[in-house]
Amino acid sequence: MRFGIIDRFQRILTARSVVTKGLAVVSAILAIIIVLTYYGSRVGGFVIEVDGVYNASIALSIDEKFNDPENLVLGEVKTTERLVVDSLSENNDADFSYIPTDITEGLGNKNDNEDYRYLAYSFILLNTGNVEINYEMIFSLVRTTKNLDDILRIMIIKDGEVIRNFKDVKYYEDESPYEVSPQVVYAKASSQPDTFGQPEPVISGRENNVIGQTYPFREDSGSEIIRDTFLGFKPNEYHKFTVVMWLDGWDREQTNEMFGAAVQTDLRFKVIS
Repeated sequence: MRFGIIDRFQRILTARSVVTKGLAVVSAILAIIIVLTYYGSRVGGFVIEVDGVYNASIALSIDEKFNDPENLVLGEVKTTERLVVDSLSENNDADFSYIPTDITEGLGNKNDNEDYRYLAYSFILLNTGNVEINYEMIFSLVRTTKNLDDILRIMIIKDGEVIRNFKDVKYYEDESPYEVSPQVVYAKASSQPDTFGQPEPVISGRENNVIGQTYPFREDSGSEIIRDTFLGFKPNEYHKFTVVMWLDGWDREQTNEMFGAAVQTDLRFKVIS
């Protein structure tokens, strides 16, 4: 069975802190304001690929026919084994509040080309075979420098919309991913002494506005940081995925040394039965 690999992943997600000092003349108190800002960097594009066997096959699509389900005929849509996600020319820090509520609408590239806060892409996965199958989604961290993956956030939405406040949302029920919520935000577990190994919070708007917890990256599994299994994928059925990536500007593991850092990732879907 062939596994897809990343063709090209350009420089991604750099960081630098800017410290501004202001002197209050009347009170003679020195105030120090610290603003976390990432700029002048590149969020690299990545490749999405599929792998099938014999009469159990899957394919990808961003055909506009999916925007009008009433006129959709699965046998007539354009499909491919590979989709290339465009990169951002630069990247600034972000939190969950920067992700639009309509980020899942439409297909293809959704990158923030105005404020450069996030990379986003929506696509369709189809069962093009003639049997019901199960499949895996594998998101791999191929390479990282200067521990930039410590502040990387990956949100994956399957057949759903962005949930703005999901403090009480349960990510998984039994072995069925997204049975309760179609939205999962992944991040590397905390390495801070007081919270070591615990999930990172999902921050929206400001540091003390915690709306939920991230689902930790996989550990001790090589380069794989996300692996989900989806069961009962019927012939001619399709699932819509939206992938969003950003750097968390409130993550305590952010350091000045991350300036010029990069990460390289790979997303694959594989038929397992």
